[in-house]
Amino acid sequence: GGSFTTVGGTTRNRAAAVGTDGTLTNWDPNVGSSTVTTIVVSGSTVYIGGQFNTVGAAIRRNVAADSSWSFTLAVDARIPANSELSGRLQPRCSQWRVR
Repeated sequence: GGSFTTVGGTTRNRAAAVGTDGTLTNWDPNVGSSTVTTIVVSGSTVYIGGQFNTVGAAIRRNVAADSSWSFTLAVDARIPANSELSGRLQPRCSQWRVR
């Protein structure tokens, strides 16, 4: 995650995934303007956090989750505007902090 808009010449807005062979995957959440600061994978669910208002065509303020790698966006946490979500995953414990 970050504030980038391309990876290796391919459009990927602020979040991307690279396979073990180093090639860009098809995963493309298309995060709206601003920055992704956190990407956490837990089991088959991908969580992204940061300062953004949309992911794909859906309104998702600062946090989104997907369990199918198609970003159907299971989460709309309504984190307050101008807040930033950061997180880390530890064995048997997910910790999230809103700043």
